[in-house]
Amino acid sequence: MTSRLFHLTLTLAATLIVAVSALAAEKRHQFIEPIQPDRRQQERNAGPASTDKLCYCRTVHERNAVGQVTWKVVCSDKGPVKGTRQIRARDCRALRNLPPS
Repeated sequence: MTSRLFHLTLTLAATLIVAVSALAAEKRHQFIEPIQPDRRQQERNAGPASTDKLCYCRTVHERNAVGQVTWKVVCSDKGPVKGTRQIRARDCRALRNLPPS
């Protein structure tokens, strides 16, 4: 009976130590860097803001001075052109680093 009680006490103590250390690690993490909700998730939930405009973006291929073909994504707020994709943004000219479509 005593060994069973000892084993139960030891198991309870080990569980308590693990729980306390996990709680301390979580608090330490929040102290170092508070957990922020995912920005993309917030944007999806918020939906398009009333100040956002519909921008039409397309990929433009050019040749640089060396003759290599390069590309860039050009966005404007003017009507849809063949091969464009629609993106909502506050300023169509400020869109940068978009992947080619």
